Amino acid sequence: MAAICNCESGIINSGIPNCTDGFGLIVKLIFVYRNANDGTKNTIDCSLLSGGTFFTDKVNEADKSKRFFPSDLIYSIVDTRATPVTETVDNIDRIVTQGTRTFLGNFEDKGSNTPAYIKFLDSLACPKIMYYAIDEFDNVIGVDLGNGILDGFPIQSNSLYSLYIPKTATTGAKNQIGFSLDSLFQDSTISYIPASDTGENLLELGGLLDVVLANGVGAPTFDSVTLDANLVYGNACTKLSFTAGTEPADWFIFNSTTVSGVTVLPLVNLTGNSYQLGFTAQNSGDVLQVTLAKEGFESNTIEITLP
Repeated sequence: MAAICNCESGIINSGIPNCTDGFGLIVKLIFVYRNANDGTKNTIDCSLLSGGTFFTDKVNEADKSKRFFPSDLIYSIVDTRATPVTETVDNIDRIVTQGTRTFLGNFEDKGSNTPAYIKFLDSLACPKIMYYAIDEFDNVIGVDLGNGILDGFPIQSNSLYSLYIPKTATTGAKNQIGFSLDSLFQDSTISYIPASDTGENLLELGGLLDVVLANGVGAPTFDSVTLDANLVYGNACTKLSFTAGTEPADWFIFNSTTVSGVTVLPLVNLTGNSYQLGFTAQNSGDVLQVTLAKEGFESNTIEITLP
């Protein structure tokens, strides 16, 4: 029994058109909060896809409650619904509730098979989230709400887990993720948006890279500051350098003392991860907040008090 029986609706017609579309093997997931902080649902409105940047814009969304978090490629997926829960009455098995639908998959490519990546997977466990699936043909798969709206697959709260599986003599290292879908989810609502409608290469769509900013060598001056910038990937001694912040537009400086933005001037990339940021002269004692403004990256905000 998939749902409460409705005798008035009866059996729907079983005809099938001569040509029907479909989707293929799932190879990627896009995680998202079910609802944004303003109460709106993070659904996909087909009418908003014509610009060809919907998903890229969602990945770079400043409001994290509305942001899309695409995964790396995922392998060895097992996505099945268990047999129904039954009760035996007079030797007759009667269906009580539908079986739980579960998902299990592995991340095995370089980067996503490391312990650093599992930090992202672990962060998915607590919030109330859902996911959109991307298949091998770049179609977006989700839940049809009607009226041109695609919702995500709802993940059952407190069911998501992830684990790091080290390399062995016969198998490579991998990260595994598993979860159950919400008990109210119905398989008959599964639908998709074809790749031709999105206008984007979602198989290549990546999430934002975290960058850690820290004070660099040398004290700040009234018109410059030196920062070190590293990615969260690397080893315990040396993290990978962030090397993409070479333009003034890649940085944002805010003077919290005067409550105003600060113009960033041409800067110097001292080494791979060290930057000297120039800016319009500020006053002694002013507190500046520096962060990245580079598309594809997100950083912490570092506070600097000018001498």
